[in-house]
Amino acid sequence: MSQTLSYEVDGLAVQLPKSVVAYRHRYPRREQHQPAYLELRFEGDGAPLFFASFNADVGTGVDERFYLDKAIAFGIPHDAFLKDVRSAMRKVAPMCAELVKSYGTEWNGQNMAGVYDVALRDKIQDELDAQLDDQRW
Repeated sequence: MSQTLSYEVDGLAVQLPKSVVAYRHRYPRREQHQPAYLELRFEGDGAPLFFASFNADVGTGVDERFYLDKAIAFGIPHDAFLKDVRSAMRKVAPMCAELVKSYGTEWNGQNMAGVYDVALRDKIQDELDAQLDDQRW
């Protein structure tokens, strides 16, 4: 049985995770898992991209692409089931494609920073929170 793990929605490349390893990671000798998220990357090689990942940095550092709003990290529970993450991604992918259409850049006084529909971003995060509610037990 073949399962599609990559597809496109309105110009947005969507890569569903093949396993929980894509977003669930705990470094040796660390008590907590790294924060998990779904990344919507506006800029980069090729089409805008939507995929699951985790914060590889230990500590409080912020990656430049998030700091300059060239990507968005939608928080998800690190212990979410793979099938639930895939389902949630499929559900919000059309909204993410709409968010990509609203994306642009402008000078913020120091850098070219991304601008997009913040209300739609919040709606996507709310939908993900509802889909991946970790209060299921």
